[in-house]
This record gives sequence, structure tokens and C-alpha cells, in this order.
Amino acid sequence: METDPDLRIEKEKKYLIPVAFAEEGAVVMIGSIRGGQSIRKRFADRGFLVGEYIRVVKNCRFGGPMLLEVRGTRYAVGRGEAQKILVDDRCFD
Repeated sequence: METDPDLRIEKEKKYLIPVAFAEEGAVVMIGSIRGGQSIRKRFADRGFLVGEYIRVVKNCRFGGPMLLEVRGTRYAVGRGEAQKILVDDRCFD
């Protein structure tokens, strides 16, 4: 029995949302990083790579930087930068 190709594509889709929406204490997987070459390099130099798991240590919803932990090191990430780190929304379940 042949599988409908549209269904197969739907199952493979990833729904990515900015890490800025993650709750404190959440462990999420980076699915993509938006931005130009320089911002992606800056994130990569700090260990923020696609497929890497990060933990949201502090997320103050009313502004200010987020505190994210990757590979045991904590980084303060501004709201604008946090909007560029897209994480797999299935990690929020």
C-alpha cells in the first residue's frame, strides 16, 4: 500500500519557535538559527549549534536578557538574539 506523499512530508516537518517563549527550567533542542553569517558564527562559537540541547535557566517575560546553559556553560542572551534561536516546539510538551 502506497503512503500519501503529503502525509509523509507533514510528519517530517519541524515546528520551530523562538527560545524566548520557553519556560524557565525547560530543556529544548535547537532546530535552527536565523540571521546572517556573523550572528550564526557568534552562536556557534559559544556552542549554540543545531541539534544541541540547551536549558533555559532564567527567562524574565517582562524584558531583560535570558540566561541559557549549553554544554555546562551559562550565557546571558538578549531578547533580540533569543528570537533568532529557534527550538523544536515538541520539547515543550
